[in-house]
Amino acid sequence: MQFLHVTGYAEAYCEPIPKDTLSFVSGYSTDTLLMRLSKINAMLFQQMDNRMIDPEILREAVFCDVLGFEQVTEFRPLFTDERRWFAEGPIGLLIMDLLQNFKMIETPASSDPLEFAHNLFKTILVYNDLYYGRPRGIALESLEGIFMMETMQQGYLWAKGVMKVDTFGRFLFLSKFLDSDELLREEADMYCEKMKIQNPWTFAKFFLAILASAIHPQNWGNHMLDLSHLWPEKLMREFGTDPTELAGKEKVSLNMDVVTKPFLFLTPEKILVLDYNFFQYALENGFLYSFYRHSSIKLQSKFKTYENFKAYIALEFFEKYLVGSLLGEIFHKKSQRLISTEKYQDFIIH
Repeated sequence: MQFLHVTGYAEAYCEPIPKDTLSFVSGYSTDTLLMRLSKINAMLFQQMDNRMIDPEILREAVFCDVLGFEQVTEFRPLFTDERRWFAEGPIGLLIMDLLQNFKMIETPASSDPLEFAHNLFKTILVYNDLYYGRPRGIALESLEGIFMMETMQQGYLWAKGVMKVDTFGRFLFLSKFLDSDELLREEADMYCEKMKIQNPWTFAKFFLAILASAIHPQNWGNHMLDLSHLWPEKLMREFGTDPTELAGKEKVSLNMDVVTKPFLFLTPEKILVLDYNFFQYALENGFLYSFYRHSSIKLQSKFKTYENFKAYIALEFFEKYLVGSLLGEIFHKKSQRLISTEKYQDFIIH
């Protein structure tokens, strides 16, 4: 894990963050702000080699309407390889607050592109402070500090490369498991019929196809769903939301209300991908929750609660089917014995 310094508002402007964290952008329409933020997230996702991408984000996503902008003088001294302006965690937090305070404004407070860009940029820095300023009183170089920073980085969500491939690999095995499990096979078929997909693997292929398109060089910075494809509409709706859905809600959670809904339906013809990394949730947890919610399996006494269902998946799929099959292939010689009983469910190699 590489830790980078993310610059906040207090450091950049030498003043405390405002009490109203959205004060700089309160005069602008929320959908305009979400368009910019989702583009930033797309560029961060497409940055696969950890190179310094912040100048490009400033030029293409923040100051993109400012004619002749390259890199304004006030920012130039603060660009270093160890310092970042943009990070997915704080932007996700900002997206959450904007959705909770969603509003359409036909005539913004200022139509000056430079002023809008400055206000958006300052707000992003404010949320850098909010997000990374939480471990107060904790020495970041201590074990406690390192653990907290690792948690805040949310590596499981924003992991790239091998970890993404591993997720799709496990989902392929899950699809095969559901096709063979006596208790779940018919329910899985009914779920797929309801969602208008061929089989559980089609669920993963839907997200895989979007990710493959997103990382193609010609789609650099693309944060809109390409509607020329015939995507499964029910899946899009299952993991999408209307921008007014969270507006005015008393309590909104980033992990429960935003990460779970990566597609934002601004209009039927304009669908934003808030963050491609949010697909990780859909593949790791979203499918099983959606399957349980939309099937009649919850009527069975064995699966009366979602926790019971998850426990069954953990034992039958992850432990017996996935790990058991893998160990069986590894230790297959006559001189080797793989032992697992109901009493001692861990695997013993003899």
